[in-house]
Amino acid sequence: MELAESYMEEKKFVKIEQEVDFESTQETLEPVIQRSSAVSTFNGCMVGEHLMNPSEINGMPYFPSGTTCLLSKCLTQEVWNQCKDLKDKHGYSFKKAIFRGSKWTYLGVGAMAGSHDSYYTFAPLFDKIIEQYHGHKPNDKHISSMDYTKLDCPAFSEEDDRMIKSTRIRVARNLD
Repeated sequence: MELAESYMEEKKFVKIEQEVDFESTQETLEPVIQRSSAVSTFNGCMVGEHLMNPSEINGMPYFPSGTTCLLSKCLTQEVWNQCKDLKDKHGYSFKKAIFRGSKWTYLGVGAMAGSHDSYYTFAPLFDKIIEQYHGHKPNDKHISSMDYTKLDCPAFSEEDDRMIKSTRIRVARNLD
C-alpha cells in the first residue's frame, strides 16, 4: 500500500511516498519525516479546484507558488487568525468570502464581500486588497469634483481629435 503525506515549508510542498502498513503508519512515517530536513508540520488547507464548498477550508489556505491573485498576497496568518471564524451581520462567513480565490487561484482578486457589512467585518483582509488594487488605505479620503475645468487632461493630437465625433461619460457612485 502507498501512503502520501504533504508537508509545507516556505509554501513549497514536498510529497513523501513509502510502502506502509496502515496499522503502523505513524511508526513508519516518523523516521522518514525526521530524516527529511525540508519537511515541517502542515496544518493548513491546500487550495485548488478540488474544493467544493467553503467548509472544506479547514485551515490557513496555502497557495501554489506563482499564484497571482490578491487573496494569496493579502491573506496572511495574522489575517486568517483574526477572521477565520467571523460572519458579517447577514451571516456571510469569512470562508465564503475567500472561497472563490481558494478554489480558482487564477482569479484577479479572489475575495468577494457578501454585503456592505463584509468590508467592515473582514476589514483586515479587504483593507489590504483595496490598498493593493486601488492604492487607497483605510483612512484615505476620496475627493470628488464635478468641475470639468479642474481636470488636468493632455490635449488630443490632431489625428485623434479628427477621429473623435462624440464622447459619453458615465459616472456611478455607491452611497452608504
